[in-house]
Amino acid sequence: AIDYMWHVRSVCSSLDTSEWSSDAFFSTTQPLQHLPYLCTFDSQMENSQWILLNGNSENQWVIDNAIGYGGGNALYISNDSGATHAYSINSSSSVWAYRDVCFDDNHLAYQLSFDFKGMGQNAADYMQAYIGKPAAPSGTATPNSAVKLGGQLSNANDWTHYSFILDSTYVGIQRIYFLWTNNNSVGVLPPAAVDNLF
Repeated sequence: AIDYMWHVRSVCSSLDTSEWSSDAFFSTTQPLQHLPYLCTFDSQMENSQWILLNGNSENQWVIDNAIGYGGGNALYISNDSGATHAYSINSSSSVWAYRDVCFDDNHLAYQLSFDFKGMGQNAADYMQAYIGKPAAPSGTATPNSAVKLGGQLSNANDWTHYSFILDSTYVGIQRIYFLWTNNNSVGVLPPAAVDNLF
């Protein structure tokens, strides 16, 4: 997806123009990725298709190389624009990363898996994965029509593989969401990191 800002003005002649209009904005949609889908976060083109909704949070999703399963890049939380895989424990945040994928029909089931690493704090600083029809995520609420994939992910100091079987109702465009949320009290480094999504 690409964000655009535009504005217009009237040009009656080379010497006669109006004031520019107020800024207006629009975004293009993500190009669809069909199955099979593999994302190791090492392709700059594929990485540019991920939407990272970080707002003004100090702790933000980034795609970079401070941590990666076996080296390379990963999707992870950072408090310094990706230089380190760390979060500010005393700065609360709820940030989202997502990608749209087209699940082709004629399949009885699909498998979705990824590698996760992150500590955090039980029920307070954690990552949650979701899948569902595209919707705008906000806060820590489950996006409309999305379902949780497993429970809250934390307390994994080493890379841990998670795998989910999705039935045939997941045909069509689906959005894979990752939420990172943390409060502003205690917690344990590192925060969430995701790699090898397929």
